[in-house]
Amino acid sequence: MLVALDIGNTNIHLGVFQGGQGHPRPRLLFHKVMRAEEVDLEELALGSYLPLISEILLASVNPKVEDVFCTWLEKNYPKKPLKFPVDIRVPIPVLVREPHRVGIDRLLNAVAAYEKTRGTTIVVDMGTAITVDAISEKGEFLGGIIAPGLESSRKALHLRAALLPEVTPERPDYYIGKDTVEAITSGLYWGTVGMVERLIKGVKKEVGGEPRVIATGGDASLFAADVGLFQEVIPHLTLEGMVLAYSR
Repeated sequence: MLVALDIGNTNIHLGVFQGGQGHPRPRLLFHKVMRAEEVDLEELALGSYLPLISEILLASVNPKVEDVFCTWLEKNYPKKPLKFPVDIRVPIPVLVREPHRVGIDRLLNAVAAYEKTRGTTIVVDMGTAITVDAISEKGEFLGGIIAPGLESSRKALHLRAALLPEVTPERPDYYIGKDTVEAITSGLYWGTVGMVERLIKGVKKEVGGEPRVIATGGDASLFAADVGLFQEVIPHLTLEGMVLAYSR
């Protein structure tokens, strides 16, 4: 069994897979998501799997939470986790000016998405940041877009405008808010929908053809019906990319 840990800025994804090297399509047995700022290793229930685990794979864009995990693993697991990209190379050509600066989650998403489509693909990851990345017909990472996510926009609006309250992100059934909270809720949600649609259309124009659009990230399911441009939503896409990279 393999455990894959995707440590993001907002959420942590844990995946337990059956199969590893020599198994081209390991099977996801268990998937759990928890907030990074509320990390509880006992709640994550990783300990119950430790005796059965052959390797622990770790991809992180959150060094503080990563340190918490690694300290716990040192005490409870005999082997060091394999980290991306230090211990495991991400098997995808990266056609940008500074390949080493591309977020590891974006590259792993690209690996997993291309495995599914085998053609020109756009990956939309809706988390703390919203990324819209392009993969060529040959499976090359072409680059993409980074924009603020819903949570980042919500917090920034509250912190930068003294009289604006902090609201709970949700889908409103209106555009015109009748008070400040409704107005902010509408602006955050429908503004994100409009931004994502415009970004996808722009990337489609540049890559040409009819690329398949795959969405992932904590907010992807919330927006899927209204964006209307996603062919598929895969919450654990990064985890799948981690296991694919390892198995190769």
